[in-house]
Amino acid sequence: MVRKNKTSSTVEQWIFRVVSIIAAILIWVIVTITQNPLDERMFMVSIEQRSLAENLILEKNINQVQIRVQAAASVLRELAQADLAAYVDLAGFNAGQYELEIMVEHPENVSVLTRRPESISVELKDTLTEVFSLEPDIVGEPAPGFKRMEAMVSPAEVKLTGAEDYIRRVAQVYVVADIQDVDVEGYDKSLSVLVKDVEGNDISAMFNIDPKVAKVLIPVLYDKPERVIAVHVPITGQAAMGYQLSIFSSTPAMVRVFGDLNRLQSLYYVDTEAVDISDLQEDSVKMVRLAPANGFTVYPQEVTVSLKIEPIDSAAVIKSIILCQNLDDGYFAEVEQLTLNITVYGPETFIANLDEAGIVPYVDCEGLLGGDYELPINVSLPPNIHLTSISENTVPVTIIAPEEEPEDEPTDDDTSPAEDIII
Repeated sequence: MVRKNKTSSTVEQWIFRVVSIIAAILIWVIVTITQNPLDERMFMVSIEQRSLAENLILEKNINQVQIRVQAAASVLRELAQADLAAYVDLAGFNAGQYELEIMVEHPENVSVLTRRPESISVELKDTLTEVFSLEPDIVGEPAPGFKRMEAMVSPAEVKLTGAEDYIRRVAQVYVVADIQDVDVEGYDKSLSVLVKDVEGNDISAMFNIDPKVAKVLIPVLYDKPERVIAVHVPITGQAAMGYQLSIFSSTPAMVRVFGDLNRLQSLYYVDTEAVDISDLQEDSVKMVRLAPANGFTVYPQEVTVSLKIEPIDSAAVIKSIILCQNLDDGYFAEVEQLTLNITVYGPETFIANLDEAGIVPYVDCEGLLGGDYELPINVSLPPNIHLTSISENTVPVTIIAPEEEPEDEPTDDDTSPAEDIII
């Protein structure tokens, strides 16, 4: 019987194990490649500029780079252009011309095979910033029967930052507003700011524009006679108990009204829809539509109504002089002077600033002849102040009629000798 060497047997075992591992790896690779083979794809990626100093600008826009990548087919199926980034690093560069390598960022399980081009020429220039007026370039015409008013552009100015030679070439900074067939709704849009040179070329891309977008409002109105007329706001309801409406206003306070010229001449105000203040306890702002009479149109069609609601406060005043009003000419009145305790109420700011001189007790003597009367006491009050109570309701008044003067009798001095009449 032949015995195997123990050492030889151990070596054989290790060889077998290594071969088995290599075979397993090869099988795994073959299976992996077969089931998920490597593949390639092409992407066009825009080149970014990074770390450019604030005082520099690129003379021209950087274009795109063609990138060829390799990865497992399953990876490529999920790979999107946004997963790749191409850029040039401009950190530390001054004004001048440079040839810069195009860098590519990509996922770890993706390999970049080629990039075309591999580098790009750039020219950096010192920047200049200037402010330019923003102008509206209006094209088209409103719908038939309408007319456009002056355009309003916001902001009125924009800042351009770019190479000095391009700044010097700027002829106009503008927005284009197409109002073709626009009617009474008007034109209200946000538009891109554009720049053109003296030759009419669009050079907007040569600048950083701040802001890039402007708001353009062009009122379009009826092509009819018009008047500017005050706004009247009808108020309905009552504020919550213990509160009162102290002030209200319309913005704008005047609006443009269009219609028949003869009817416009007799129009003094235009109503809004009624504003209900029921149960209000605090200030309020409401957008309210105007409600013009039939045959009229208005601009704008809505106004902002501001309502100031305040807690109610009260005050007491003492008055001892009662005036007599509306006494006929030549008549005199004697009014018994009483000490009147008068209580009033109103919004707290009005009460706090109450001028007692504006509280005037009086009696109305209109049409009364000579004689004795017991007349009711009225009280004239400042705006937004109301009467709560008065200690006396009537007062004795004596009205004295004018004395009649006797008629003068003619005297000898009043007679004139008859003049001789010569025929």
